[in-house]
Amino acid sequence: MSSPDTESAIQWVLIGIIITRVKGIRFQGHSTSTRERLQLERDANNQHDANAITVRDESGQGDGFLDSNLASILAPHLDAGAIRLCGSRWN
Repeated sequence: MSSPDTESAIQWVLIGIIITRVKGIRFQGHSTSTRERLQLERDANNQHDANAITVRDESGQGDGFLDSNLASILAPHLDAGAIRLCGSRWN
C-alpha cells in the first residue's frame, strides 16, 4: 500500500512508443524541423468523437487528430491522469 509521501515521489517513466499517422493535420507552408515536437491534448468536447485527441505543433498550429480507434484506447487513461502523451514529427 502506498502512502501520500510515496505518491509524491512517483516519477513519470517512458514505457512505450506508438508510431501512427495523424488525420487531418494541416502543416502546409509551415517549415518544420526534422524532428518537431508535437502537443497531444484531449478534446473531450469534440462533437464527432468523445475520445478525440488533438495534435498541434509547438506554436499551436496544425489541427490533426489521432485515429479514433487509437484515441478510444488512450483517452480514458489520459482522463484518469494515468498516462501522458508527447509526440514528434519526422519528415
